[in-house]
Order: sequence, then C-alpha cells, then structure tokens
Amino acid sequence: MDENFEKVKKEVDQFFTLLGVEGQIEILPPKDSTYFVNIKTDDPQSLIGEKGETLFEIQHLLKAILKRKINENFYIDLDVNDYKKKKIKYLKDLAKEIADEVALTKKEKILTSNASLRKKNNSFGISPKNRCYNPKHRSRTRKKSSN
Repeated sequence: MDENFEKVKKEVDQFFTLLGVEGQIEILPPKDSTYFVNIKTDDPQSLIGEKGETLFEIQHLLKAILKRKINENFYIDLDVNDYKKKKIKYLKDLAKEIADEVALTKKEKILTSNASLRKKNNSFGISPKNRCYNPKHRSRTRKKSSN
C-alpha cells in the first residue's frame, strides 16, 4: 500500500478516536488524488451539523492536519452516513424537476441559495442566490436586483 495512504489511515483513525466518534470508519485508497473517508455512526448529526456545515468544517480541519504529514497535493472527501451522497441525489432530482417545470411553463424559475453549496469544494459549481434559468436564452442568467 501507498505510504501516504497509510499516513491518512493512521491520522484519520486517531482524529476520530480523539473526537470520541463511535462507528465504522472506512478510508478508501486515493482516486484522482482524493481520499474518501466514509463514516457510519448512530449519532450522525453531531458530525454533520446544520445543513452540513460541521461536516465541511471537520473535513477542512482534517485536511489541514494531513497537510502536515503529506507533502503532495490531495483532497479529502468526508461523508457521514451517506449525507453528501443523499444530498447530491436530492439536488439532482430537484434540478431536473425545476428544469422540467421551466420547459413546460416557459417561465423563469428562481433557484434559492444553499450555504453548503457555496463552499469552495462544491462539486456542483452552483452559483449563489439570485440565479435563475431563462428558457429563452438556454442559459443561467443573473436576476437583476430591484435596489
């Protein structure tokens, strides 16, 4: 096994042990420089927090700790009880539903913002609030402010 992978496994196990996290921790070998850390626990909310904020902060902290041990570029993708996976599915389904509605009604639909989506490592690249889809232009456009 890769030396860095062994360091990641050791540090992640130690990190969550010190936090007192009880559950199953799965650390997958890196794929495209990303280490996937999946946790299954009976108390997921303490690790996820409101709208996933705690999860993103723990992920950031874990990467900061690992940067001291690993001298190459890498990413950490932390998930608890498939929270991110479920959120991605929900957002994809919502986007499809809204796109279908826009196609049917030919009217703009405003997408509300979600703080967790504005994170730097957002896998969707969804922009902040006041973005909408204009079916006439077939692209997302910024809604003009009424100020």
